[in-house]
Amino acid sequence: MSWFFSAIPYILAAGTIFLSGFQLVKEWDEYETKRWLRISVFVMLIVVGCLTFVSLHLDNKAKAEEKSKAEGDIRDLNGKVQAANDAQRENTKLFVDSFGAMSKEVSNLKAEVKTEALQRKLSTVEAELQKTQRAMAPGPKAELTFTFTPFVNPPLGSNAATNPVTETTLPIGSDASVHVEFAVLNMTDVGASDVDLDVVICDGCKYAKEPEGMQKNAAMPPNIRVTNIPHLQPLSVSVRYSVDVIPPPLARVFPIGITYRCTNCIVPKGAPVGVVHVKY
Repeated sequence: MSWFFSAIPYILAAGTIFLSGFQLVKEWDEYETKRWLRISVFVMLIVVGCLTFVSLHLDNKAKAEEKSKAEGDIRDLNGKVQAANDAQRENTKLFVDSFGAMSKEVSNLKAEVKTEALQRKLSTVEAELQKTQRAMAPGPKAELTFTFTPFVNPPLGSNAATNPVTETTLPIGSDASVHVEFAVLNMTDVGASDVDLDVVICDGCKYAKEPEGMQKNAAMPPNIRVTNIPHLQPLSVSVRYSVDVIPPPLARVFPIGITYRCTNCIVPKGAPVGVVHVKY
């Protein structure tokens, strides 16, 4: 069915040209004394028709290219996050395995030590190693989600589910910027502590002004701003954030998303991303 909606502009253009041609044929005899005018109008109608279809084709092609570029930006962002996640998982596994090996060595050493004082000290060291190992081992973790605001947030006690909004249409302002408002959802039963939040816009986008409550990190790409959430309770939403984004010239869509790390969050497999459709 999508092909029909895509063809609507062509159908409307063809209908307009057909009606104009019909009107010209209907009044053809009125131009008998001015044959040059009759021919000029006919030629002009053909030229306008051709230019209309060419313009529609180029416009659709530009929209398709913009959509493809936005999807590419999202895939690239997800790829970078996945690489960071893989590295983080490997590091965590390495540390947990190392602590396990050290704990085993301490246990073996304790069996060889004869004095009671040294055995007590080794027991303390072993307990600390095991405590650290348990703290680093996988357990209940929080997971955060990106959403545009407002979003579907049913009242307490309702059976309806909370649904983040990841696609929206926003107008572009006179300064060529789009005002975007979003929030971070914690839909898990675990609170998220000390959340380092990175706000990421598309590579070709720019910030019209520095977002309130966020900072620019010189070590990061220019399309990223950072902030911190001290604690985000289970089943709750953060404060509302807003950024003014200048998309690439004539861009129809652009992505915006978040990456994050926290004390007890999972390392996300992909960046929670939203898509903004630009309304000119």
